[in-house]
Amino acid sequence: MRRQLPLIIGFVTGLFMFIQFFVPHQVGVAGFDLLNDWVRVIGAFAMTLGIASICQANWEKIRRRQREYGYSIVTLLSFFLMLYIGLFRPGEVPLPQGWGLSGEGDNLQGVWDRREGHTAPGSVRLRGTSTSAEGAWSNRWAGWEENWGNIAVQPGALCRLSAWVRGHTVSGPGAGIAVTFLDQDSKPVAGGYQACPSRVVGELWETLMVSGMAPRGAAFAQVSLDLKGEGTVWFDDVVLAPVGPATVSATVGEVVNGTFARTERHPILRKVLAQADGPGFKWLFESIVVPLDSTMFALLAFFMASAAYRTFRARTPEATVLLLVAVIVMIGRVPIGELFYKHMPQVSEWFMMYPTVAAKRGILFGVALGSVATSLRIILGIERSHLGGR
Repeated sequence: MRRQLPLIIGFVTGLFMFIQFFVPHQVGVAGFDLLNDWVRVIGAFAMTLGIASICQANWEKIRRRQREYGYSIVTLLSFFLMLYIGLFRPGEVPLPQGWGLSGEGDNLQGVWDRREGHTAPGSVRLRGTSTSAEGAWSNRWAGWEENWGNIAVQPGALCRLSAWVRGHTVSGPGAGIAVTFLDQDSKPVAGGYQACPSRVVGELWETLMVSGMAPRGAAFAQVSLDLKGEGTVWFDDVVLAPVGPATVSATVGEVVNGTFARTERHPILRKVLAQADGPGFKWLFESIVVPLDSTMFALLAFFMASAAYRTFRARTPEATVLLLVAVIVMIGRVPIGELFYKHMPQVSEWFMMYPTVAAKRGILFGVALGSVATSLRIILGIERSHLGGR
């Protein structure tokens, strides 16, 4: 069974993948999605095994003091440093309880400012570095705290959302607030979006306000504090309250941590489970990994030049043709080529569009036929190298 069972699994799986590609039935699509989920799980375990293998190999080299084991020390230290900073994000300011940044890009950053506030220290701060910056703080709907950020409302409730805001060197549309009414599944309800138009705010605290009625099917309200444009704005003392006679029989829940006085309860868990990279990880990647990649690609240019010199020696007729075509293409790609012949760029482009594409297609045909042949050998059990040669 150690040989027959893997062969049977490979045959059934390969046959299924072949049939579902040409017969797009819903059963085949569901099975294909399930297999893709399995591939992701197996890939996660394979990555874990790969990391363990790298750590074990480098540790053995260090333990035995083998030649150039210092590189292994640097490798392990760098790996664990990036792992620690990527998972735990040290030095990052925690979030206010129940709130999070729903939109953050390269030109907009958000942080919880524990020193600045309207009535007491504690506010959320958005900073845009260009006129195209756009982002928002909002009470969240997913997390590991019970009822995190939910604001319960009843249909027919007339609500007024207000927030205190101040800015510094704000330009562009400016700051704004919005409320979105959601159903029981936390999906937006038709006609349930009310927003205060964005406006440029000054250095002194002022109030933004917007009113709206919860439509039919509304169960929750989501609050957003927006910034569009360049500058820095602070938001504090957010309140969603009922107003008017329509609220006699309808209720509106309280904004969770509207004064931004409480911090999140489990910042470490949130950092570990977060999908976005922290600022420390981004800095290490952009300041160390990216320059190292650039250095490696710069060195590759010299290796390519050396390989080209050895390859383009006109020892055979085929090598001579390759040399002539390569020279024409390279000269046609630089401005000096037009000094030799004014149509040299067009000649170079012709070689790239026709003979090169034809050769590339021939190679692709060969690769496709080889892949089909190898796949059939694996499905039929002829090729068994993936089973350890058994």
